[in-house]
Amino acid sequence: MAVYQFTLTGDADVQLSFEQAVAGGGRNGLIPGFSLYSGLPHDPLSLGGPDHDDSAGSLFLRDVDSGGAITEGSFRALHDWRITGEESLAVVAPSVFTYIGHAYDGSQDYGTGIIPGGDGLLDNVVTQSFHLAAGDYSVFVGGSDYASQSAALRSLGVNGTILVSAVPEPETYAMLLMGLGLMGVIARRRKVAEKLHG
Repeated sequence: MAVYQFTLTGDADVQLSFEQAVAGGGRNGLIPGFSLYSGLPHDPLSLGGPDHDDSAGSLFLRDVDSGGAITEGSFRALHDWRITGEESLAVVAPSVFTYIGHAYDGSQDYGTGIIPGGDGLLDNVVTQSFHLAAGDYSVFVGGSDYASQSAALRSLGVNGTILVSAVPEPETYAMLLMGLGLMGVIARRRKVAEKLHG
């Protein structure tokens, strides 16, 4: 799984796009899928070290967050989740990832109906846009076909881009509307003046 991180200093429209690429050994990469969260992991050099699935705190949090379900790690693709390093939870608060949304290429059905979030077209590309507030964000990217995962296939073969379009502040909208209104008044005066002098 690859992780992309970014910070927004104001509201923005963010487009996430991931596509299949050539993976290790020249084989096809993964059918792309991703989950978007607010939150960032701890700095690896911070107190307690890097976050990881096998720390005592992460094992405890994983059991709590999953409601006791058997999991393969702390990550939860469609839910909030937490993870930590070696330091006690009483000393260092865990990294918290708050689920925002997800998308994946094509559609998947493991016998219980089509999983929401697919783009319906298996073309090895998935793109989704989100309107986000200022803050820190993490995007976890991997393959959307759980059944084809393999421990031997560690080179993902997924490329991605994150496009950010700043959203104008309310004052900017007000100035734009006022400017358009002023242009309308000027145009109307010109028409009246042309009729009087023409």
